[in-house]
Amino acid sequence: MRSPTRVSSRCCFGVIPNSRTNARLITELVESLKAEGASETSLIVTHDLDFARSVSDLIAVLIGGRIAQVGPPDAVLHSTLPEVQAFMAGKAP
Repeated sequence: MRSPTRVSSRCCFGVIPNSRTNARLITELVESLKAEGASETSLIVTHDLDFARSVSDLIAVLIGGRIAQVGPPDAVLHSTLPEVQAFMAGKAP
């Protein structure tokens, strides 16, 4: 059985990349969402790989508008797929 997907009305605008304060606030938001309903799925879009690893059960990497890989954070972040490795190294097209 698939869990329901949540589209949250709680949005974060103007988040400054690499801001420890914002990362902490977003992490608190994610933990709050988990506490409200552990069976729900929340979608978070970020370029901060450390943050993604810390709050995610699954990560999807999008390259060129398509999903290149989906999996647990460590499996994706240490991918053996050449295109994902290039993306993680900042060399993807």
